[in-house]
Amino acid sequence: MTPATGILSSTTDVSPPELGPRRPRRAAFSVPPRLESFREASRADLQFVTNTHEITADGRLRVMGSVVNAGMGRASEIRIRILLTDSAGRKLDSAEVALAPPLLGPRQTGTFEATFPDPGQMVSIRTELNWNS
Repeated sequence: MTPATGILSSTTDVSPPELGPRRPRRAAFSVPPRLESFREASRADLQFVTNTHEITADGRLRVMGSVVNAGMGRASEIRIRILLTDSAGRKLDSAEVALAPPLLGPRQTGTFEATFPDPGQMVSIRTELNWNS
C-alpha cells in the first residue's frame, strides 16, 4: 500500500534585490540620507497574496498562488522557486516558475503554478520569491 500524500508544512520566503547601486560608481559625493530613503521607498516590494496547494484528481501535487507589487517601482524577472522536502528535511523535488505576467508595476498582481508527480508521502512545501527591481 502506497503512503498517502499529505502536507507537513508550507513556508514562504521573499528575497528582494539588495538596496544600493548595482554597479560600482565613483565616489564623487555621498547621497544625503533623505535621498537614500526616497530610493528605498521607490523600489518594488513583492509579497505573496495567496500561496496554496492541492492534490489533483489524478494524484499530482499542484502548488499555486498570487503575488502583488506593494511598492512604488517596477519588478522584472520574477521567479518563484518551490521546494518539496520529506519529514527529515531531504529534498524530494523542486521547480522554478515564472510569474505571469513577468513584469509587475505598482499595485499589479501576477499568478504562478507548478505541478509535481505524486510524492506518495508527507511533504513540506517551501516557496521562495525572487525578482529584479
